[in-house]
Amino acid sequence: MPDWTNEDEKRAADVLNSSVQTLKCVPATRRGRLFNTATQRFTVAGAAFGFLFPIGATGISILLKHLPFSLVSALEVQRMDPLLWIIDTAPFVLGIFAALAGRRQDVLEQANDRLRRLSAEVEWHKAKIERELAERTAQLRLGAEVARVVTSILDPDELIRRVAQLITDRFGFYYAAVFTLDAAGKFAVLHEATGEAGRFLKERGHRLEVGGQSMVGFATSQRKPRIALDVGQEAIRFANPLLPDTRSEIALPLLVGDRVLGALDVQSTQEAAFDEASATMLQSMADQIAVALNNATSYAEAQAALAETEVLYDASRHLASARDLQEILAAVTESVCVPDINRATLHLFERNAAGEIVASVVQANWYTGWGSPPATIGVRYATDEFLIVKLFATTEEPFFLDDALHDTRVDPATLVVLQERNIRAMAVLPLRAGAHRAGVLLLQADNPHHFRESEMRPYVSLAQQMGVAIENLRLSEQTRRALDELDAINRRLTGEAWAEFSQHAARRGVMWVSSDSTSEQKDFLEVAESLSSGRIVVRPGVSPNTLGVAVPILLRGTAIGALRLSVPEHGWTDELASVLETLAGHVAQAAENARLLETAEERAWREHALSESTDRVRRGTDVERILQTAAEELARHLKATRVAVRLGSTGEARSGDSLDGNGRAE
Repeated sequence: MPDWTNEDEKRAADVLNSSVQTLKCVPATRRGRLFNTATQRFTVAGAAFGFLFPIGATGISILLKHLPFSLVSALEVQRMDPLLWIIDTAPFVLGIFAALAGRRQDVLEQANDRLRRLSAEVEWHKAKIERELAERTAQLRLGAEVARVVTSILDPDELIRRVAQLITDRFGFYYAAVFTLDAAGKFAVLHEATGEAGRFLKERGHRLEVGGQSMVGFATSQRKPRIALDVGQEAIRFANPLLPDTRSEIALPLLVGDRVLGALDVQSTQEAAFDEASATMLQSMADQIAVALNNATSYAEAQAALAETEVLYDASRHLASARDLQEILAAVTESVCVPDINRATLHLFERNAAGEIVASVVQANWYTGWGSPPATIGVRYATDEFLIVKLFATTEEPFFLDDALHDTRVDPATLVVLQERNIRAMAVLPLRAGAHRAGVLLLQADNPHHFRESEMRPYVSLAQQMGVAIENLRLSEQTRRALDELDAINRRLTGEAWAEFSQHAARRGVMWVSSDSTSEQKDFLEVAESLSSGRIVVRPGVSPNTLGVAVPILLRGTAIGALRLSVPEHGWTDELASVLETLAGHVAQAAENARLLETAEERAWREHALSESTDRVRRGTDVERILQTAAEELARHLKATRVAVRLGSTGEARSGDSLDGNGRAE
């Protein structure tokens, strides 16, 4: 029975009870009387009243005749006066008329009885309807409350606990429990239950086999409700000794589409407590629980995935900015925390000329500070020394040692090494970049540890990124070395080009440029120091209260010259130094552009002159003329004082034309 929660529901129950009592008491009031009908009562009363007339008339006649009052006198008077015979018929006449009136009264009373019965039945049906309405209202109220709980709670455990408690509190059921299927779908595990029995069963890890001899097993396997109106006659039922007062039970599956999540089990102390309406109501609640449980589970999984994504993103960001192997290892191990894991080592493989892995070398390590320290960087393990090293040198997939002492894959020699380093549990994660296997990441623990898939999934994902990061680091190092070599070559070429240009300029007389045309070239030590160090050099000036400043003119890191200034002591500031460096940079670029332009012009002039000379030589029609033209062109372009051209072999050499220093033929 539901728990009445307001005055209207209580009034409906009172009316129902009073109506039943009224129906029971209507015939009982008549069975207690001498005469059951009004016809009988009225007939007796009319006849009794009619006897007063003959008795009175007989008495008066006795008085008038002065006779004694006796039966003999009454008979005598009756015999002597015929009029009294007519009076003696009064009881019969009045009885008949009274019987007619009583008959009418009986008809009225029967009509009133029928009306009272109809009124009682109406009240009874009204009370019944009000009771059913109250029950439906309570069910709707409970459904609304369950819906509110479903939409407001995202924690699956809290959701199930609240719903189970609502079912028992609002309907007064003996026991309510929610079972959820395990990962394999083989057992329905008790997730939440009410009462002390529920608490004990939950602590004990109570579970029922799907499809087994239980109501929950039937509901989860057949995907339909199962009702036991009398548990004593139910063949398929688990009789729980902790719930001895159970008389009826219902088990309903928790369905989301075609998928079974578990079952809702409700028990009552009353027989036949679950009718079609209550079963429908509870199934509706079970459907809501299933949807809410599915949504809550999906939300929890989404939150876990989001947290894992954030961890992976943070670790990936640190991996992308890592500058060495130690930072790469720290980016992973410090981002993902696994209980019991207190150290990690990064191993890179050594390969022979054929590309085969021959050893693994510890390149980086990580340590939490408690337990045994990790292997020292630089330690080398050959694959032919330990079977476990060969295993992780050849494996393509991650593998885990939950307890090295009881793992058959660990050979005795390797076990000795693991015991020396106090390694009981270990996770081996291959590092690869594409098809290239670079090494492995080893996660180690001093105690046995069961590596769950959920906790190792981030490590497996990050191990792939570590392989790429290590390969990128290797390529970056190669690129850096190549760039350094290229920069050195560029510096050397720049220095050689400007050295050649300076020699050429010196030959042309361009050695020194000053803003003071009257000044002479002097030997400034700060200029020489600035050119050698590539930095600004400041020394006391020749004049008092002045400074001699030399600013190097740098081109691609090579000093090609210097700016020499004399400035007052109080005028030298960091801002002025920055301005001079910027100016020197512009001077270097402008000078380089000018050098390149001059070099290009010289090359163009040479090519043009060569083209003209070649054209003049080709114009000759005989050998003598061709030789004469070639000698003239060589003397003109090379500024030679004498040019001689000879034709013929060694044995038959003969002198050709030659020119003297004035360009005349000899």
